[in-house]
Amino acid sequence: MPIDKRRAEQYRSKIRYILEHVHAIPKDVGTMDERSIEEVLYRVQTSIDAAADMAAMLVQDRGVCAGDRYENIDLLVAKHEINRRFAQKLRVLNVMRNATVQEYGVLDGVLVLGNIEEIKRILFAFIKQIEAKLDAP
Repeated sequence: MPIDKRRAEQYRSKIRYILEHVHAIPKDVGTMDERSIEEVLYRVQTSIDAAADMAAMLVQDRGVCAGDRYENIDLLVAKHEINRRFAQKLRVLNVMRNATVQEYGVLDGVLVLGNIEEIKRILFAFIKQIEAKLDAP
């Protein structure tokens, strides 16, 4: 099912947002001060939020009412938009996002910071899948 130009631009706006924020995350997060760590966690959180928005958009574009983050992932699997293995990776992103917003303490920040490269890989892979759908006839 093709995506109209207006909707495609909404996807592309989310993609640009993610790319700008993810590329601004330094490779070495181990030597950052507290303020820099908070900035990185914010970039991670909002990038994952944008990816979740795109998942909800795709669910809606396939004619289904969007649900919560996990329901949307399951709906994308059911609609054959993503496979189960990639769905699990999107679930991991949601866990990481939750760790950035909860006030559980230092361990959550360490968990996210220790997985920055994996978070980036999953986000980039999701963007690639969305772009393929945007470029499809």
